[in-house]
Amino acid sequence: MILYNLFPIPVLRMPANPETYDSIQIEIKNAWEKMKSDKDYSNLTSYNFLSKKNPAEKTYDFIEKFNCVNLKKRIEECALEYVYQSGWTGQWNGNSPIEIKESWLNVMESGSNHSPHCHPGYSISGVYYFRVDESFGSLSFSNPNPLLMSCNFPQGFICPQHSLITPCRGDIILFPSWLIHSTLINQNDEDRVSVAFNIDLVNLNNTRIKNGLVKGSHIPVVKSEI
Repeated sequence: MILYNLFPIPVLRMPANPETYDSIQIEIKNAWEKMKSDKDYSNLTSYNFLSKKNPAEKTYDFIEKFNCVNLKKRIEECALEYVYQSGWTGQWNGNSPIEIKESWLNVMESGSNHSPHCHPGYSISGVYYFRVDESFGSLSFSNPNPLLMSCNFPQGFICPQHSLITPCRGDIILFPSWLIHSTLINQNDEDRVSVAFNIDLVNLNNTRIKNGLVKGSHIPVVKSEI
């Protein structure tokens, strides 16, 4: 007997590196404190009350603006490992195929959550977790097979409608940018803080066909009402 679990989706969870954890945490802490002192929340994307009060256009350049060199290096290392572990068959011209195109700070106050969304037009999306634990709310991935919603079988451990990952501080989680994801409600009294980012794969040998996708972050899932 052979049971084929077809079409798996690779999602990588990389734990903190003890050698770089403190330096990365300090970078993010200093950046967040500066944003608050300057009242500049243009690199903040969340449902936190601070972003609601500030109508400034988002800039999505958190890592570059605050010169988070240690965080950037760690993300690039993890993304290369993700590409390798996922068995991606693309070839590149000797240079790294990893290019961080956008990054921003997520600060979610107690009782808030992120609704289902995706990041179209990019290759890889991910999150670095600065301040989390079990009470801050897990990351939820939605099964991308739309036909599953119209049938009872085979929902369960092998084919769930949603899969949860509860991150730890210093974790990096990477996933395909098209994969719909959300966060559960923050049940902690403190803010849940993380850094999210989008990655393109560049320096490729093969000719990429332009598919006309419009790049964007936090594209909400619109459910049709029947």
